[in-house]
Amino acid sequence: MRDFFKQPFTADELRDLFRTLKISPRVALSTKSPSFRALNVAPEKLSDARIIALMVQEPRLIKRPLIVVDGKLVIGFDRNKIDEVLK
Repeated sequence: MRDFFKQPFTADELRDLFRTLKISPRVALSTKSPSFRALNVAPEKLSDARIIALMVQEPRLIKRPLIVVDGKLVIGFDRNKIDEVLK
């Protein structure tokens, strides 16, 4: 378990995570958060590199929780999905 407010991700860690899981960082971008809305930018206009840079700068832009078990990702609290990856 990692509290990424106390132990922030580096850009390399995030790039490696998304590359390993074969997903875009856009999937984990919390576009509904006040921190994202304060940016006043359309999410589709952001490159993956820019999204990662923003996530490093402001961890609140990462959807929580971010759970990876055996290469399977669950983003956000979905009890059924969490239970499924923990089986």
